[in-house]
Amino acid sequence: MPLLGPVLSGHSLLVYVSWGAVAVAALFLARHPWGLRLRGVGEAPEAAATLGVSPAKYRYATVLASGVPCGLAGAQLALGNVTLFSENMTAGRGWIAVVAVLLGRAAPLGVLLATLLFGVAEAVGFRLQGVGLPPQATDAAPYVVPLVALFLSTARRRRRAAHPPKPPGPAKPSKSPEPSDPLVGAP
Repeated sequence: MPLLGPVLSGHSLLVYVSWGAVAVAALFLARHPWGLRLRGVGEAPEAAATLGVSPAKYRYATVLASGVPCGLAGAQLALGNVTLFSENMTAGRGWIAVVAVLLGRAAPLGVLLATLLFGVAEAVGFRLQGVGLPPQATDAAPYVVPLVALFLSTARRRRRAAHPPKPPGPAKPSKSPEPSDPLVGAP
């Protein structure tokens, strides 16, 4: 593929696994009983508890399960990109991940799209280094884009909340033709 070939090839195995994990997580949360219960525990833990679901168990299991992809992300960062570990190599990427979850509204596909946006911003920052911009400006690009995106998303949600769409009005009664026989419908 001429256009997508360079974009889709040349990555480590963890990159392809992460793409598959997004699809699995989306299906799990939308279709599997455990995923539906997990969403219920997140939305209304008291209601889930009344149905016999233990919110504490689901919370602990979720925190433990979320450690696996976080550990894999750290391994990818240390071994996949640079092949060495250095102190502070994450450089605030954890906070960008939190913003990605907020911007994607905690939906797997939304978070994927948000992280792609932030990845493009980081790549643009690397490309701008060759243009001659000061390094402070190019280093700030990956952090400015998430803040702007979160600001625009929050402003949009607030505007929608302040001006909700008008509900459809009551249906106008249709005029039924008058019966031709005066005795029809008479008590």
